[in-house]
Amino acid sequence: PVAVKRLLAHFHELARAELQTLIASDEHPNILRCFAMEEDADFVYVALERCVSALASVVDGGAMGTGLDLANKEGRDAFDLVNPATRRPTPEGMTLMRDVCEGLHALHCRGIVHRDLKPQNVLLDTEGLVRISDMGLTADITKGPIKQCSGTRGYWSPETIKKEPYSTEPDWWSLGVTAFVLFS
Repeated sequence: PVAVKRLLAHFHELARAELQTLIASDEHPNILRCFAMEEDADFVYVALERCVSALASVVDGGAMGTGLDLANKEGRDAFDLVNPATRRPTPEGMTLMRDVCEGLHALHCRGIVHRDLKPQNVLLDTEGLVRISDMGLTADITKGPIKQCSGTRGYWSPETIKKEPYSTEPDWWSLGVTAFVLFS
C-alpha cells in the first residue's frame, strides 16, 4: 500500500523538486520514502510510503488526520508523549523527537533545508516510526545562504521573519517550536 499525493499539473516543477529531494534522502529511516511519480494532462501523482498519522493528531485530537492513539495495528500498547502526572516528556516522546532530529540532520548533511517542519509534516508509519514528509519547500543550501521566506507562520525563525540570509537555522527553530507544541 502507498499514499498518493495528487497535485495540479501546473505544480509539476514543485512535484519534481520534491521527488528529487526524497530520492536524495529517502534511504534514511526517518525520511518518507518515495516510490514513483506519474503525470497526465491535469495532475501529477506521487506515490509515497503510507503512514498512519501525523504528530499533529496528538495535539489536535485527530482533526488533522485519522487520529493517533500511538499504538500500532499489532496491538502495541498506546503511550503518551507527556507524562500526565509530571508534565514532562515520556521516554517514548523523547524517542520520537530524537528521530525527528536524526531525519533533519540527514537532510542537512545532504545540503537540504526543509523550511516547513511542523507536526503536520512529521508522520508515523504503522510501526510508530517517524518519517519527515512534505519536501515541497526544500532548498539547496550548498549553493549558499537562502533569502526567501517560506514555511508556515508560527514556525518561522527570526532569520526568516527578518528576511536575513539563512541556511539550516529555520529548521532547528521549527524543530524547537514543534517540540514545544507536542510537549506543552
